[in-house]
Amino acid sequence: MMPLRQTIYIFIFFICSLHDVMAQNGWNIKGSLLDDESQAALEFASVLAYNANNQEMVNGSISDANGKFIIKNLPAGTYFLEVKFLGYETQKTKTFELNKSNINIGTITVSPASKVMEGVVVEAQRTSVNYNLDKKVLNVSSISTALAGTAVEVLENLPAVNVDAEGNVSLRGSSDFTVFIDGRPSVFTGSEALQQLPASTIDKIEVITNPSAKYDPDGTAGIINIITKKKVSGLSGVANIHGGNWGRMGADGLLTYKLNKWNLYLGGDYNKRVRAGERSSYNESYFGDTTYVVRQNGDAQRWFDPYSIKMGFDYMPGKKDMISLMVNAGQWGMGNEADQSINSITTINGNEISNIMSSSTQEGNIAWRYLSADLTYTHTFDENGHKLDFSGMFRGSDMDQFDKFFNVNDLNEYERPAQNSTEEKQGQEFRAKIDHTLPIGADHKLESGYQGRFENTAGSNTIFFQEEPEENWQISDDFSYENEYARTIHGLYTMIGGKFNKLGYQLGLRGEFTDRTVTIVDTEENFHINRFDFFPSAHFSYQLPDQQQFMISYSKRINRPRSYYLEPFLTFQDAYNVRSGNPDLLPEYIHSMEVGYQNNFGDFSFSAEGYYRITENRIQWVQSVWQEDIMLRNPENVGEEYTAGLEMMITGPLFPWWNINVSGNAGTFRLEGTFEGQTFNRSNVTGSARLNNDFMLGKTTKLQFGMQYNAPTISAQGEIAATFTANAAIKQEIIKNQLSATISGRNIFKTFAREQISFGENFYNEMRIDARMFIEGTITYSINNYKVKKGRGGEGGGMDMDF
Repeated sequence: MMPLRQTIYIFIFFICSLHDVMAQNGWNIKGSLLDDESQAALEFASVLAYNANNQEMVNGSISDANGKFIIKNLPAGTYFLEVKFLGYETQKTKTFELNKSNINIGTITVSPASKVMEGVVVEAQRTSVNYNLDKKVLNVSSISTALAGTAVEVLENLPAVNVDAEGNVSLRGSSDFTVFIDGRPSVFTGSEALQQLPASTIDKIEVITNPSAKYDPDGTAGIINIITKKKVSGLSGVANIHGGNWGRMGADGLLTYKLNKWNLYLGGDYNKRVRAGERSSYNESYFGDTTYVVRQNGDAQRWFDPYSIKMGFDYMPGKKDMISLMVNAGQWGMGNEADQSINSITTINGNEISNIMSSSTQEGNIAWRYLSADLTYTHTFDENGHKLDFSGMFRGSDMDQFDKFFNVNDLNEYERPAQNSTEEKQGQEFRAKIDHTLPIGADHKLESGYQGRFENTAGSNTIFFQEEPEENWQISDDFSYENEYARTIHGLYTMIGGKFNKLGYQLGLRGEFTDRTVTIVDTEENFHINRFDFFPSAHFSYQLPDQQQFMISYSKRINRPRSYYLEPFLTFQDAYNVRSGNPDLLPEYIHSMEVGYQNNFGDFSFSAEGYYRITENRIQWVQSVWQEDIMLRNPENVGEEYTAGLEMMITGPLFPWWNINVSGNAGTFRLEGTFEGQTFNRSNVTGSARLNNDFMLGKTTKLQFGMQYNAPTISAQGEIAATFTANAAIKQEIIKNQLSATISGRNIFKTFAREQISFGENFYNEMRIDARMFIEGTITYSINNYKVKKGRGGEGGGMDMDF
């Protein structure tokens, strides 16, 4: 931990050395910025104050999440303001006098940029990624290659995100992150939640890699907040329908109506996503002088077919109050099937004693039904930002799952008994949160709040065996269990933040008490913990000349094991692989520090972010030999993980008709620990790179082409090979602002594959999945020129109303 402490000391010394910027002299100018078309607040735009007499810039500022800005310490004189933001026209105000008092310039509207190309007016492409003090914001509407996909395909456009051949997402190398939808926790976790959300229903995605103490501290890598399309003025709506090869299809729609103090909305979606490919594996296991070899290869498919319907309203009884209710019901569905040829060989002292050829058929399905209701109330005391927020959330769900596999030899006999496993689970969750925001003067605010989380889940797992075809299925008491899971978390936080001239700061502390019990009903065995944890955070930014900004932050987080990580019973995945949970898992504790720099030069934007993360009690799924040629996977605390790296991104127009986005992430990864009595210290250099291109082919046609490379990575027991993929899409506007068509292709060169090697004291394993190419078409129809507007509280999402 000493390197971390030294870094924090240096960091504190740096902040203290900035005391000379805190003295205030002169007068202030404040105002706000809006998009001229959508009336949405413009966040993170540059506002510069110029002396009108000599045309020299005197000072500047950056707009906040509500579009507000303040330029301080200006001497008396005649000024004009200049607003700059990538993808927008530069806006200049009229000249005005600043003399002996602060002034409010009011609201400045800024228009999207346009370029003239061979006599045709073409709208410039807005940047797809914006960087704020504590988050990155990905604008989904600018990514045509992901329009027919899910949130997973959208996130591939961020330098910190990697996606494997099966659609599993990792953020800076970690698959443990928290997913929010419109600032509220998802019913599902991690990649499961992202794989269910159609990209066409998403407005923006916020990625918060170093959250403050206000947010839930769960998740190694931070928070991904999905902001969906909703809440617009008048009667408006949007509908999408899409289809493609391998049975991919879906449709979604949203209708909104604003009437006086009411804002009503109704939406629904169905989205079948298929991931197909070739799967092969090779496994060796050793017992004394006996070696077991199993080769498998064949076709495999996994599909997701979720559907949902949501409805809700916002009601503003007065200017200072808003009540919102959202109800969401649906089903998270996933199925899989695989046909594999199997070659099983047994040798003793190198002499072959058995060589068996067989075929395996696997099928499975999960249906997870849910109902959720979210109620929020906001009371604003004054225009300075003094407000009180209350949020209540209820989640109810039930799940049933089955998995079958048959292993048949050339004589149509079972090589191994067929198995059929079923699992049922029911759960409820309730959360309540209250937040208070109190301004302190014009430039500072104090935030505090409480959150309670109450969860209960009951489940059962049953396994049936069939010795020979046509025989009756027999229940296995040795592998059938019932379990119960209960967890209560109480959290309190306080934060203070604001500005001293060009220095912005945010300091916070959160405390949480956790009580958790896992019970095996049949044996009455239970695993209980209660624990109190503290989670500090600190964020600082400094405004440099010429639209540059420097940022630095620290936060402590926790990754609590999910319920199925803790279930201490075996589940067969196929004839050669079983899985088990581990009730003795300790939570991961994460110390994360980031340093960032941003600069806009001309029409281009550049950002760089350095990060360093220490993870204590690192949890990884590890393998071991369970019986002869059957492998066991289970989660273990494998040691401490150290991750350091640098992310960079540059975006802007090479030509009026060609916009590029180049990003990269390079770093080091080290894992130290002890597993199965063996001490290990593994490290490597890894990273990723992306190039995305937007081409405007005339006024109504847009072409996108992108490529992505991920370098090899390591784990406690092996490594994952490098990957490369390319995607393309073309979008044609048919009726302006109403009807458009998009054709997209993913993995167009058929290069995307996941290849992994694992090894231990008595086994060696290779696995490879080659993904198919997918082609898909989408038709989008907008009702009443649908445009999303950003408003108060939950209007536009954000993380202000987070849990």
